[in-house]
Amino acid sequence: MRKRVVLYIRKTNVIGGIETFIFNFCFFMSQYYEIVVLAGEMADIQANRLMPYATVKRGAQINETINCDILLMLRILDPIPSNVIYGKVIRRIHTMKSPGIIDIPHDGDVTVSISEAVRKDFNLNGPVINNLMAKTSKETLFLISATRLPAPDKGENESRMRKLARMLEEADIPFLWLNFSDGQMKDAPKGFYNMPITLDIQNYIQKADYLVQLSSRESFGNSVLEALINNTPVICTPIPAFKDFGVENGVNAHIVPFDMNFNVRGLLNIPKFEYEYDNGERVIQWLSVL
Repeated sequence: MRKRVVLYIRKTNVIGGIETFIFNFCFFMSQYYEIVVLAGEMADIQANRLMPYATVKRGAQINETINCDILLMLRILDPIPSNVIYGKVIRRIHTMKSPGIIDIPHDGDVTVSISEAVRKDFNLNGPVINNLMAKTSKETLFLISATRLPAPDKGENESRMRKLARMLEEADIPFLWLNFSDGQMKDAPKGFYNMPITLDIQNYIQKADYLVQLSSRESFGNSVLEALINNTPVICTPIPAFKDFGVENGVNAHIVPFDMNFNVRGLLNIPKFEYEYDNGERVIQWLSVL
């Protein structure tokens, strides 16, 4: 049987350095040990991501008697719990001296410092172990749009935008979506942000994975052309006017149907292309008309 390691903490924050350590420790070390996390207070968002790698006991459960080979104390002001029966106790020190913390408990078999700075600050003899850090395998899409809200003249634009956000979330594809508009999308989906009016957003478009334009009808499509001249592909509906400046599915765009019935995971295949637009020809046309 594998040895059991208990991580003990009276209270965690919703996010923070200790919480990041707990996840990464469980992620990497669960292949070597059976891990139990005892937390008097822990937000669901943190507990849920630990569950594939550790047993999580919260609230009154942390007072239950539990046996382990190693007890890892995570917060220096927490006393060693009397209900945990252990063979060895380790204190992990993650903080520097401060007005409220000028010394640490010396009741562990081993004291581990998170950094050399911490070890020197408290004059400790134990090892220095920097944080483990798992690298995410998820791809995050960066989306830009410049859609007026509300815009009844554009058709079901907003409902398609909400649908796309929902599809990405259901497919577990993280995204950051900035929409520059003179209006606000109320109760915006997670990952969608209303941005203030900005006359020139091409610097944002240049960094984006896609520009999104999901109108029912357009006479031209300025933001789509702005994306193409910056070699940024577009997610767009099959608007006939877009053909005037060479929007092509699979080359510089993902053209999605009006009913939004498509495989959203295909958006992870981001087109790469070089685009040229002849402004000179348009200047000549205007000179002739003028």
